[in-house]
Amino acid sequence: MSEHTEPATGGVTVSVRCDTDTLILTVVGELDILTAPAVDEAVRVALADKPPVLVLDLTQVLFLGSAGLSVLLTAHQRAAPHCELRIVSATRPTRRPIELTGLDRQLTLFTSLDEALGTS
Repeated sequence: MSEHTEPATGGVTVSVRCDTDTLILTVVGELDILTAPAVDEAVRVALADKPPVLVLDLTQVLFLGSAGLSVLLTAHQRAAPHCELRIVSATRPTRRPIELTGLDRQLTLFTSLDEALGTS
């Protein structure tokens, strides 16, 4: 398993970890209008490698604004042809906006990273 962390941009850090055929992006901080472009770019780069599974771990996201929701929807659309996108959203700051907007009906959500990886 390999791992590296992208530098913090506007209060967000994205760690990238590869586990066999699964790529895991862990987002730490706030996902808002200032930080969404950095997270979107990390997702775009991750999907360029066409992994079979991409897990976007939002467990450590403290705030998920509309720009962050847009990143999730765009990631879902980009991944659809060749990659299964799994989103870990266990906390109220991320789960609530996803549910309020109805994105929970489009996205594949998990309550833990272990569950998303199928190890729970």
